[in-house]
Amino acid sequence: MERILAFDGYQIELSNVLDHFEDNARDMYEEITEEILEDCADIAKPVAIWKKLPVEILSKNEVNLGDETFFSRYLVECMDEVDHVYGFLVSIGRELWEHRKTMEDALEQLIFESIMKTCLDDVFGACAEDIVLQLPDKTAIYMDNPGHLDGWDIADQNKLLGLLEDVEGVSEELTVNGEYLFDNSFSMSGIIYAKGKLPANCMLCPKPDCHHRKVPFNRNELVNRLYDSSGRYEN
Repeated sequence: MERILAFDGYQIELSNVLDHFEDNARDMYEEITEEILEDCADIAKPVAIWKKLPVEILSKNEVNLGDETFFSRYLVECMDEVDHVYGFLVSIGRELWEHRKTMEDALEQLIFESIMKTCLDDVFGACAEDIVLQLPDKTAIYMDNPGHLDGWDIADQNKLLGLLEDVEGVSEELTVNGEYLFDNSFSMSGIIYAKGKLPANCMLCPKPDCHHRKVPFNRNELVNRLYDSSGRYEN
C-alpha cells in the first residue's frame, strides 16, 4: 500500500509564515513577506510519498522494514510489538529550493528560510495526516528518522529511500549526497507508526465523521507531537 499526495494549486499562507517570527517582528516583516510570497506563488511544487512496510525483528540488533535489513538496537526496541510502519518522503521541491538563490538581501534570505520551513511543515502535516488515517484508533503515534536520534545511523537514509524507489513519482531531487544528507535540506524521510494504547485525543485524530469527537482535529498539534517524538521538535 502506497500513496503519492497531490498538491495542485498549493499556496503558502502568509499567516503561517509570520507565525515563525516573534510577535514584535510580525508587523515589521508582513509587507515584504507578502511580496516574496507573490513572487514565488506558482513556484512551489512540494512532494510527499508514503509506503506501508512490514516489520520483522531478526535479532536484538537487526530488523527488517520491507525488504531492507537495518542494524540498530534502538530501532529494534522501537519496533517491539509493531507489525508495520509507514516509510515516507516529504520535500518542498527542487523549484522552491533553487528559488532561494535569487534572494540577495539578508532580510529576504531570513524570510525565505521561514517560507521554506512553512512549506515543509505543510507538506509533512498533509503526509502525516494521511498516514494517521491508516492507523488504529486510540494508539500512541510515533515518528523516527535516520540520524535524528542516537542509535539509528544517518547512513540508513539511503536504505529507506531505496524502499521507496519503486513508488511512481519519486523525484530525483530526493537524493542524498556523500554525507547521507539531502541535497535539498528542506526534505525529510522517516517512519511513522502506532504502538500501545492511549485515551482518544481528538486533536491528533483526522478521522472524519467521528460521533465521539469533542474538539476539532489540529494538524499543527499532530506535526509538533511527531517532531517531539523523534527528537526534532521545532516551534
